[in-house]
Amino acid sequence: MSGFLEELLGEKLVTGGGEEVDVHSLAARGISLLGLYFGCSLSAPCAQLSASLAAFYGRLRGDAAAGPGPGPGAGASAEPEPRRRLEIVFVSSDQDQRQWQDFVRDMPWLALPYKEKHRKLKLWNKYRISNIPSLIFLDATSGKVVCRNGLLVIRDDPEGLEFPWGPKPFREVIAGPLLRSNGQSLESSSLEGSHVGVYFSAHWCPPCRSLTRVLVESYRKIKEAGQKFEIIFVSADRSEDSFKQYFSEMPWLAVPYTDEARRSRLNRLYGIQGIPTLIVLDPQGEVITRQGRVEVLNDEDCRGFPWHPKPVLELSDSNAVQLNEGPCLVLFVDSEDDGESEAAKQLIQPIAEKIIAKYKAKEEEAPLLFFVAGEILRHEEFQDGCKAACNGPYDGKWSKTMVGYGPEDDHFVTELTYNYGIGSYQLGNDFLGITVASRQAVSNARKLKWPLGEMGGGVFETKAPGGYKFYLQDCSPPQSDPVLKVTLAVSDLQKSLNYWSNLLGMKIYEEDEKKQRALLGYADNQCKLELRAIPGKVDHATGFGRIAFSCPQKELSDLEDLMKRENQKILTPLVSLDTPGKATVQVIILADPDGHEICFVGDEAFRELSKVDPEGNKLLDDAIAGDKSDEWFAAQKKPKATG
Repeated sequence: MSGFLEELLGEKLVTGGGEEVDVHSLAARGISLLGLYFGCSLSAPCAQLSASLAAFYGRLRGDAAAGPGPGPGAGASAEPEPRRRLEIVFVSSDQDQRQWQDFVRDMPWLALPYKEKHRKLKLWNKYRISNIPSLIFLDATSGKVVCRNGLLVIRDDPEGLEFPWGPKPFREVIAGPLLRSNGQSLESSSLEGSHVGVYFSAHWCPPCRSLTRVLVESYRKIKEAGQKFEIIFVSADRSEDSFKQYFSEMPWLAVPYTDEARRSRLNRLYGIQGIPTLIVLDPQGEVITRQGRVEVLNDEDCRGFPWHPKPVLELSDSNAVQLNEGPCLVLFVDSEDDGESEAAKQLIQPIAEKIIAKYKAKEEEAPLLFFVAGEILRHEEFQDGCKAACNGPYDGKWSKTMVGYGPEDDHFVTELTYNYGIGSYQLGNDFLGITVASRQAVSNARKLKWPLGEMGGGVFETKAPGGYKFYLQDCSPPQSDPVLKVTLAVSDLQKSLNYWSNLLGMKIYEEDEKKQRALLGYADNQCKLELRAIPGKVDHATGFGRIAFSCPQKELSDLEDLMKRENQKILTPLVSLDTPGKATVQVIILADPDGHEICFVGDEAFRELSKVDPEGNKLLDDAIAGDKSDEWFAAQKKPKATG
């Protein structure tokens, strides 16, 4: 056992008081279960977990006051009581040693030394940690993951009666009555002989509702094809009424909302860290794929059902979410040859298959995902100015390029607008920055010698070529989206909160009167909007932007009526916008009390418009190569206009 632990953790760990502990001593103490606690001192949820975890740890070991040493009875001949065989190790993403020291000081368990940054990173990548706090439990002898969602263990089994929380067969965990939306009850034994999709979802989550609409059609097609297939809805709704409303749209089965224990056990069994998630099982209850969501969106005709994993995937709008789940190898293809993607797949497939087979033999997930891809989500060219002023107050030729960490349907994406005749813009004080959690972005900036200003706490300030500010957090990104927040300046915080929260319906997540800032959003797992009060007037100058949201198309007219009743500014009444060769969308453009422009777009058509375009990279390259505006202005001995 000590060999595995030393390979995983190194030779030394430290206590909260700074004393070194030999890793091989854990084996001598009979430690059978190892908890890895991934967190950061700057995270309020981590601080809350540390308090509850300390109480949990003390109850199980019966020696909270003694700290992470040998504990009562060490060295005695008697076997330790099973629950005493637990040890926890804190794996920090802190970038400031003093903050790390203050955070670990009161921890009764062990921690990786602060200096072991490379080993910490390897652990974050190995176990694909995308959210903090995270707590996983490992078998200390074999290294196999016993439980991926230790947070639910603390909540559901505070006394440790189910120690060591090992995985149970799906048949055992699902046992009990299941419901249909018409009220009919079936026993779980009715699932025997069927492939099963375990669907973790909630009505309050927009990506969940989008997936459900597609999944209903997939379910119908699979059943009509004569396949034995059933889906089990495991709700994360916040009330039984929301559950019933959402479940009424589903033709499959559900775990009763009142059976919270069974819903939680299923979450623990599959280590669910975000929704929507669709786990597809074979008739024996073994996992075929954890990426059912991606498969359903990529395979509208369900020809690949039950979707056994492929070694190499072609990056698309639907599977790009996997880029946030751990290390990926992406081979970018930039060619007019339609066969280039297939050739790229064949190039890296033998490598992928060899690595996957190696880890499958050890009953582990491969540490790397493999993709071939273009570099741009989509690029579009327009000959005339937009009637909704999408390109600003300009009438000439323009283009837009969408870039981001995943599909526009469930990620924050930046639209880069280029007006061919404009050479520069004047920046105001309206846009205060975009905050991105990405250790890779910080590493890339350093390699490229891009200017980084250290702000403290592992945060770096940088500027895009146009002067727009970005704040990069040197840590692993969350699973949902590395873009954490967009910060806008406001002149009156309460007035702005009234507009964004009371009128536009955003939830207030944080409000700090002293610092005159607030954090808002439409969903827990989406990029947030931060409003920060500044002295004086908000000046947009000419380099201003626009923030956009999608919503059901039928809500756009209601929103327009609301703004009229409340005497709020409507910059562009409800209008249809065409994109050559693509979908026509309906939009309405508003302005908040400080003049920040806000676009609401009909979701149904937008989802069609916003699909990742595999030709996006080529279209952008062609447009750049064909842009002769700089040469034209130079020949005329004229500068480009200043916006």
